[in-house]
This record gives sequence, structure tokens and C-alpha cells, in this order.
Amino acid sequence: MKELQIKDVFLSIDEEVMEVKRLLATEDLELDPFVEKIVGMYDGEKLVATGSVAGNTIRSICVDHDYRGQSAINKLMTYLIDYLYRVGKNHIFIYSKPENGKSFEYLGFYPLITTDRVLLLDSKRNGIQEFLENIRTKNKDNKIVGSIVMNGNPFTLGHKYLVEKALESCDELYLFVVWEQKSLFPNDVRFRLIQKGLSEYKQVHVVKGEDYIISSATFPTYFLKDDDDTDVEHAKLDLLIFRDKIAPYLGITKRFVGDEKISMTTRKYNEQMKAILDGKGFDVVEIPRKEKSGKIISASYVRDYIRHDRWKEVKEIVPITTYEFLQSEEAKPIIEKIKRSNTRH
Repeated sequence: MKELQIKDVFLSIDEEVMEVKRLLATEDLELDPFVEKIVGMYDGEKLVATGSVAGNTIRSICVDHDYRGQSAINKLMTYLIDYLYRVGKNHIFIYSKPENGKSFEYLGFYPLITTDRVLLLDSKRNGIQEFLENIRTKNKDNKIVGSIVMNGNPFTLGHKYLVEKALESCDELYLFVVWEQKSLFPNDVRFRLIQKGLSEYKQVHVVKGEDYIISSATFPTYFLKDDDDTDVEHAKLDLLIFRDKIAPYLGITKRFVGDEKISMTTRKYNEQMKAILDGKGFDVVEIPRKEKSGKIISASYVRDYIRHDRWKEVKEIVPITTYEFLQSEEAKPIIEKIKRSNTRH
């Protein structure tokens, strides 16, 4: 056996990608559709191990059965971890089958949460604890604490209505802003518009979801075969982190969501939320969406109106703070990006 060599697998070269997929298939794994970088470990010309990167996560990891042992996996993972550090990703997560978790614990990763099919490991021993300590407020005893997770792409009167309805049945409200940079409105802009749009409600704590609330680090698609299962497994992982780690620390007992008529993924997520949280120390409260002229208010409609310069309709369904931003110089690059895009994100 020659010395094992690691090199990039080019996504543009079908033969190389197919070789990776064949290796993954030997362990009933599938190449994550969102990977940004694939590497292979080779014994001469033979592919004997592979791993991939998506955002700040390492996934689609597989080692040929004849090359099993901590030496091969150590070399592969060291290469991938070093790469992530070089590109500025200092907080790293690994997806693994639960039975393979020990191999990654030996490399200094810590189990965060597991389902029957997915183990998520964190490079920070106390990462989620630090996250929670930074956002926890000093709530008085016997207060009812609720929560909402919001993207706000951009913040609309529908979002504001959801918050107002939630405040009717709780004393304090944590609003977690999805921090992933996969929306047309950047995360810092979304966060600022939500804060400004809710500034009158001092009992609402607008906080960044960072890596622990609906992020690339909670989307384990790489070893699942069926798209529906992928959505369900993603929801389970994310909601178990919320149920077992986040909510107890912050004293949250209610989670509020708008009913979903547009996005199938969000609808499935809401269904899983009820199954995992409802009746287990939590109330999941689904609130009918606010409507305007018989049509629900949705951020996707705002973006569509912007795309077609229908500013009168935009103004009718967003707070004045959002509208003023959209009229500013700062918003011009975002508006141009919306107009060039056909996506709903």
C-alpha cells in the first residue's frame, strides 16, 4: 500500500463525483446536494475515503471498509478541519451516523444532539452554553416565556401581527432571527428591520439564532435517500436542540408559528414541531396568517412586488420602518439582486 494521498474532487468532473457517490453508497450514504468542496483520499488511483464541506459543516464522510482505522479518518478529518480554518470557519460541526460518533470524539468534537439516524457534533465543548448565556435575560419568576423563530426576508406586517398575537399569551418573548446567509436580504439587515419594527415592545428580545437555530449546522441531508425524510430528519434535529438545550435554559414554554399555506418545507417543519414539542412541557401555538384584501401577507409577496416595481402594494404590507429602508440608498443593491433573481428565498 502506497502512502495515502488527499486531493480535491472537482464537482465539474462527473467521473470523479460518481466515484465518490459509489463509495458513499457502500455505506448507504448519499452525497449531500449542498456540498461546496469534496476531497478524496487515494491509495494510488483507488479512492478509499471521502469527505465534504458545506458552510461550516463536514459531512458525506466515508472510509472504505479495508482502510478502516483511526489513522485514515484522522488524516482525512485533519485535512478538512485545516481547510475550514483557512477559510475563516472557526466553529465547525460534523454530521455522523450515531454509531460512528466515537471516531470524531477522538478528534476533539463533542456530541450536541442525536436522533435515531443523525448525530451532530460540535467543535466547541460549551458552544451552545455560551450562546445561551449571551442571550438570556433576567426574567422574573412565574413569567410565561414564549418564542418565535423568524427569517424576516424582509420584515412584514404579517410578522408583526404574529408577534402581537403571541404577546397576548406570554409575558416575555424571545424572537430568534435565522442567521444563515441564504436570503436575499442579508442577516444584519433582517435583524435590524425586525428590531426597528418591534421597538415598541420592550418584552420582545430579538436575538441572533447563530449556528443553533435553523442553520446549515442543523440540516443533515447527506446520508438520507428520500427528500421527504430529509425534511423530517432536519426538523427533528433542529427541534430537539430547541427542546432539550435552548428552551429549558431560557425558561421557554411556548412556541408560536404562523399557519403555513405556501411553503411545503415550513409546513412539514410545523408538523414536526407539534409532534416533538406539544404536550412535552411546551405549547405549540399556530396563529392564522394576517391577510390584506383577502390575501395572506407574506415576505415572498413583498419580494415579488419589488421585482415588478409594485411599490404601492409593498407599502401596504410592511411596517413603515421596512418601507423606509427599501427607499434608502442602502437597499438599492438588494433590490437589484431581487430583480435579477427568480428565487423565492
